Amino acid sequence: MIHAQPELPRYHSLDAMRASAMLLGIVFHAAWMYIPAQYGAPVIDVGANDWMSFLFFWTHQFRMHAFIFIAGFFAAMVCHRRGWREFAAQRLRRIGLPLVVGWLFCYPAWIFCQRWGATASGGDMDGISPWAKTVSHFTTWSDFAQNYSLTHLWFLYTLLLLYAVTLLGGFLLQCLFGRKEGRLESWVDGVARFVRSPWALVVVTLATTAVTLPANWDMMPTPWKLIPEVSSFLAYWIYFLAGWLFHSRPVLLEIADRNWKQLLAAGCAVSVGMFAVTGALYQRGQLTDRNTYPFLDQCEFLDWDGFRKDLLAGKDAGESSFAGRVWMRLKAPARQLMAQTEAPTLNQRVGFVVNLDLEILTATNLADGLKWAAPLPAKAAQVLTKPFAQRTLAEVLLLNRLLLETSFPGRIASSTLEKPAYRWGCVGYAVAYCLVGWLLTLGFLGLFRQYFSHPHATWRYFADAAYWMYIVHLPLLFVIEIPIATWQMAWPVKFLLLNAATFGVLIASYHYLVRSTIIGETLNGRRYPFVNPFGGRIEPPAAGNLHSST
Repeated sequence: MIHAQPELPRYHSLDAMRASAMLLGIVFHAAWMYIPAQYGAPVIDVGANDWMSFLFFWTHQFRMHAFIFIAGFFAAMVCHRRGWREFAAQRLRRIGLPLVVGWLFCYPAWIFCQRWGATASGGDMDGISPWAKTVSHFTTWSDFAQNYSLTHLWFLYTLLLLYAVTLLGGFLLQCLFGRKEGRLESWVDGVARFVRSPWALVVVTLATTAVTLPANWDMMPTPWKLIPEVSSFLAYWIYFLAGWLFHSRPVLLEIADRNWKQLLAAGCAVSVGMFAVTGALYQRGQLTDRNTYPFLDQCEFLDWDGFRKDLLAGKDAGESSFAGRVWMRLKAPARQLMAQTEAPTLNQRVGFVVNLDLEILTATNLADGLKWAAPLPAKAAQVLTKPFAQRTLAEVLLLNRLLLETSFPGRIASSTLEKPAYRWGCVGYAVAYCLVGWLLTLGFLGLFRQYFSHPHATWRYFADAAYWMYIVHLPLLFVIEIPIATWQMAWPVKFLLLNAATFGVLIASYHYLVRSTIIGETLNGRRYPFVNPFGGRIEPPAAGNLHSST
């Protein structure tokens, strides 16, 4: 006789917190297009403002951290419940399959919307249709291999890697401690006791800082590629392992219960302070990253009209001046618009510089004969002593950036990467960033355990729907926002309308196209009947089904 395995209690609070992290991601990406700086969004709304900048900044400090923490908790639950073989099969089915299928849809849509947004906003004026440019992106393998992106589905790929390295680490620990009765459990108990001490927050903050510091000011860079950013992956692994530990020792959840209000208050206070300080620095170009040396963010233009005037003055000089070389490499429509009396729009200003092929601006020895306006940093001076053929791409990009700064003095903010104080500022920023991540993750954990620990039909519904909604939301956000980006409307109203329209379509698509279909079964582990999500009734789980939808 086969007996059904006893059910584990469903962690309603963690389900609600995980769903909230995903749904907040939709708001986060909507805010992405309402910040007055070009961070890769296909369009910048005319209502862009610093309030949206702070929302974007604040959510980026904890949202994915909290999600990965909960993912570690539920992964430990499923693995301990079903064994690693069934766990691996389930993760491939419910994480790997949606990653592959979702990416095949989302990536072409991502590319099309990026081209569409650039064309609609004036940042891309070469006369080629967005569709034609999208098709061309996939016609050359070398270009595709260099420029591809996992889009917003990178988190699924990262989860698969986290599962793999954690299981491998578990096997290694079993090999080390498996023959020694109770040794591994005693070791875990010791870690759990330390986590309950006041020093734990300091240690995890410093540990996370240590692995993210190589990213400079770009904390937790998004791992867009199949070979992920090492710094962000290691940081997420720390959160994942913390979630795993909290499941193996559930008493640790009480850490968040005691002081969640203080944790949230402290996390928000530090985040506000960071935004004020880094915002002021960023306006002066202090956060320029080595990896983006040849590119200019719009906030790095201290005097746009002056830059435009200098560029127009250099057009007759041709290749003999750096300003002339920049001018010559602007596409013809861009040069025509640049010469007009009226200054271009924000998106067009960004597009002028970002679309330049600045890697080839120093393709000759122009840098060697240029009279630099200021003493060169030691590294740049050392690069100039090398024959051109021996310079690396990174060194060429360094010279490009410095050439921009010296060729347009007073127009472009100077970077501070070569100054010793920069490194200390970077360390302080990293510590504060990592501290906020832990404070807000634990604070929200306590808040959700306080108010969402009991079953509720609506939250249960959104806990199941959030996965689908997050996978498909980004192309939909783009399709809605790009046509209305230039509408002159109060930005709070437009932002609310954007989110309302997006959430409305996503909820309807989940309810009627996903919830009771094979798609819903793949994402949620079972098919749910069509029911009113606000009816207040909790559906009984199917036999043998884990209460957590993770």
